[in-house]
Amino acid sequence: MLNCGSSPALDSITGKVDEIKGKLAEGMAALGDLESKANEALAELQAALPELPAAGPSLQADVGALIAQMQTDAGGAIAAFKEAWGEALGDGELQEYIDLVTNAISDPLSLASFDPCEAIPNKELDSATGEVVAKAKEMKIPEAKPVKIPSFSEITTKIPAMTFPDGTTSPEVTITGPTTIDLTSIISSVSPNGTSRSSSGFGAAMDARSQALGKINKHFTPKVKAARLAYEAEKKKPEYGQTGGSGINGSGAAKRQRLYTTGRMSASQVKWYENFIDLEIEYHNVQTRRDNIKDQLVVYIEYLAGRVSQENFDKGEKFFKDDFKEHVGTTELDSDMALYETGKSDLDANKADFQGVANHTNQVVSSSVSVN
Repeated sequence: MLNCGSSPALDSITGKVDEIKGKLAEGMAALGDLESKANEALAELQAALPELPAAGPSLQADVGALIAQMQTDAGGAIAAFKEAWGEALGDGELQEYIDLVTNAISDPLSLASFDPCEAIPNKELDSATGEVVAKAKEMKIPEAKPVKIPSFSEITTKIPAMTFPDGTTSPEVTITGPTTIDLTSIISSVSPNGTSRSSSGFGAAMDARSQALGKINKHFTPKVKAARLAYEAEKKKPEYGQTGGSGINGSGAAKRQRLYTTGRMSASQVKWYENFIDLEIEYHNVQTRRDNIKDQLVVYIEYLAGRVSQENFDKGEKFFKDDFKEHVGTTELDSDMALYETGKSDLDANKADFQGVANHTNQVVSSSVSVN
């Protein structure tokens, strides 16, 4: 039976293994034959292995030998080197290596630092064909000494200078060696006056904050969605693709603006583009209105907590309202301001909780690490 994938050598080895199995089945009496069959299988295996070609002459090794020989017999060394490599290497490359060695020998300092493994490519001569075989350079074993790991007694810790809320300061301190940590100096959730985060009103304060900001999100969510859908609907119209589409890194928008300002849009494209821009602006504006109201309510929480002065809050609120008057239509302005005032009223009910959290936090921070 023809087996195109068979290997005569492997088949022979397999046969020997089968014979060994047979001898094992015969028991202890066949141990002598078993050893003989094992040796035969090993011989078959060794015969099947391909013979590895012997390494040919190495250019790096021969250049190293050339350096040593040229110091006693330069002419003979060069002649021997040319005879070995003359046919395989071109005259120019051969002379380049000879000049390199000659220059190194002429200068003792250069010779001391000359390394054939670095300066000469890793080439070998194929003994069978006489052709040059280029190989990757051998990896150099690192000679640098390992970095010294300092002992604990040599480790330096620098604690920066600090200024605490009560005005006291602590200077910069440098500590060398093991340091004992005073656990009582670590910031705790319980302040020196006995309040904890929970007893200071933290939970109620966070709930009030989430509810106030959540009302703003709930009010604006349908408005943002409607503006987004209207804006995206315009992108599906043919004029969007005709005037640049999405483009790359804003190139589509730039192309539309260029076509519009240079009068190269058709009348229908101009009408579409002007409406498209209005919808895009409205989509961004409605999100900005929502975010600005939420940001101003967060500032109001800081005011209730005592972290923002009345004067600074009044200035910020005036700017906030003036900005809305300038950029928001009358109908939306009244609605937005009513929403903002309602949010403030809701937060007022938890003023004591916001102040309790602020006082507790200030106590904890002021009792943090103190270095003498």
